[in-house]
Amino acid sequence: MKSKMLLFIVVMLWITGCANETVTESRILAYDDFKKTFSTFKEKFDPSHFEKISPEHLAVITASFPENNLDERGADIIDHSVEFPARYEAYYKSEDSSLLVKVNFIYFPASKEKHFVTINSISPVQNSNILEDYRKIPRPFFDEYLLSMEGYLVLINFFDLNKAVDRMNDQYQKSFIQDTLVFYEQFEKTLLQIHHEVLQIE
Repeated sequence: MKSKMLLFIVVMLWITGCANETVTESRILAYDDFKKTFSTFKEKFDPSHFEKISPEHLAVITASFPENNLDERGADIIDHSVEFPARYEAYYKSEDSSLLVKVNFIYFPASKEKHFVTINSISPVQNSNILEDYRKIPRPFFDEYLLSMEGYLVLINFFDLNKAVDRMNDQYQKSFIQDTLVFYEQFEKTLLQIHHEVLQIE
């Protein structure tokens, strides 16, 4: 009986130890680490065929929320202070096309792992979810990548600035997508490198 009780205690201690390890590994990202991650990314990211068109300093940009029943905050700030914006952004312009890219880092401690969340698209040649009578409504080429990182989200907006109607066809859409992929391939490589270096996460 004593040996069974001893075995039970050993097993419970082992389970408790594993649980503690899990809690330790699932740490909450500090705001300063989030800010440092973006600052380092903005400084080091220099993609080929694209020009950074944002200033070197970190611009503090906040957005006021509409009246709502979801969030008691009045804007996208942390600890009710504009000194801690929930989002930082940077703009890039293609040197070869009319593509404009906006990269947003969003502080979101609830995010615990790295993965693609979704890709949202608008296009003048994508009509499957629009009634036929409304398919002539002018629409831009626009793609939006939403990524989940460990402690923050990354939202990449791809805008096509060309207004020439005669170029709004399937071939032009393929060119637009190719340009976005050229940017994203370089973006992801730099993001993961800096994410691991700054946060020391494997």
